[in-house]
Amino acid sequence: KHVHTHTRTRTRTHTITSSSQFGLFAAQTLSPGEHVLDYLGLVITEDLCSDSQYVAQLAPGLLCDAEKFGNEARFTNDFHGTKKNPNVRFERRVDQETGEHRLGIHVMKRKIKKGEELLITYGHCYSFD
Repeated sequence: KHVHTHTRTRTRTHTITSSSQFGLFAAQTLSPGEHVLDYLGLVITEDLCSDSQYVAQLAPGLLCDAEKFGNEARFTNDFHGTKKNPNVRFERRVDQETGEHRLGIHVMKRKIKKGEELLITYGHCYSFD
């Protein structure tokens, strides 16, 4: 079993099936509303979008593709087919100091226990508000 703990975040990744798929798990209890980590990747325009499975909408017309460049946030799986509801959500913001668009992953209404998988909804065509 592959396990990698990230010292800068409160998460860890490890394989979740025999087919070597990865998931993102809480390395400690996470509180409702807590910012867990940012979704990092290559910022591209929609017209440059490939068949990547790691694309999320960063802002209107801009996408964040974490397939070749990104962090452990790309291993946050969609909740469909796994659980009844997601336990984390995306939040877009603009960094007030740098002007950079950011895409954060935040805990929803209930706490997430240590060892629990973080699950999100990527929405229709990986778009969300």
